[in-house]
Amino acid sequence: MKKIFGNIAGLKANQIKRLERLYRRRIPFEFLVTPELSREICALSFEIKRQVGLLANRPKQERGSCRLYP
Repeated sequence: MKKIFGNIAGLKANQIKRLERLYRRRIPFEFLVTPELSREICALSFEIKRQVGLLANRPKQERGSCRLYP
């Protein structure tokens, strides 16, 4: 599993697992972000009361990285 960057102190195990699951999401090339991914990021960000950023590597379609902003 990839490392989550940022302050994860105080997050529940369930929330950390949901952040880690964002790594496995594939984004079709024709979309910047899918509606489902957008909803998941917004819901998780609202729940943990922190900003969540997701970086996708487009050329090789590799898994990106997830970053929490304090």
